[in-house]
Amino acid sequence: QRQMCIRDRIRRFRRLVDELACQTLPLSDLALDAGFYDQPHMSSACRAFADMSPGALRGQAARQPLGHFLQDERLKTRVKHIING
Repeated sequence: QRQMCIRDRIRRFRRLVDELACQTLPLSDLALDAGFYDQPHMSSACRAFADMSPGALRGQAARQPLGHFLQDERLKTRVKHIING
């Protein structure tokens, strides 16, 4: 049961990350589009998975080619730590 919940959280976070490079949509809209209840819920997930705010993630996404900033080793290590509990 716990694994399924974590997988769902990761999927939702990845959906958000895919959209963060879009500079025209407000973060509140991105939160809802990715499946979060609201912007604070999204912010909590960003801090849990990436140890940074949604705005900081958005800035990082805008500077990298599409999808490449997820290859950041610190972010991958943090996500693995969360998955393994």
